[in-house]
Amino acid sequence: MRNQAALAILALAVLAVPSLCAAQAPAAGAATKTYHSDAQNFDFIYPAGFAEPKAAADASPDAGCITVPIQLMDMRTSFNLISLKEFDEACLKKKGVPPTSLASAAASFLTDTLSGHGKPVTNPNANYLLAGRNASTVSSTVRISQTSGSQTIFGAASCVSSDKGLVCFLFLASDCAGLAAMSASTVKFLGAVASPVIPVGIGSACKK
Repeated sequence: MRNQAALAILALAVLAVPSLCAAQAPAAGAATKTYHSDAQNFDFIYPAGFAEPKAAADASPDAGCITVPIQLMDMRTSFNLISLKEFDEACLKKKGVPPTSLASAAASFLTDTLSGHGKPVTNPNANYLLAGRNASTVSSTVRISQTSGSQTIFGAASCVSSDKGLVCFLFLASDCAGLAAMSASTVKFLGAVASPVIPVGIGSACKK
């Protein structure tokens, strides 16, 4: 399952970065990549430095009703991870799975990923509009013990209503600069302008 793969990747990645380096936010005009979802009618635009880890699993849970089409990492300066989850509500309804709220989906995505490495400290959800659609975001931190000391991982997840259900974005980083840079990645739904997944000042794990 992809969630288990994410936990394994997170553990290996954090161990590979014993000391923190400042993640660099992409400069204006920086190269980007685009993931396109035909099923949910959106484009997700993220920094080009991210790549699919070789350890990522291919299996998807719930027989295609909930899929994780991309799981990406950038370890060039520090630990940074992007993951995306799509919920097909019609498919889930046929299987008798009750609908989930945006807030619950975001919280589960984030805490399920982090909880295998400690007890996350999670902030309250914040609701907002993303490209004119209802969205909810949640942020969290977790301290991971290592032989060289401890490491704090900062995380944020956001779920937004889509044409066929929900789309959720997950960002994990070993510093606040990396989390901010990933959160500024944009999503563009059909007929709407591209908008930051998590606007500045909304639900940040690094907010004082």
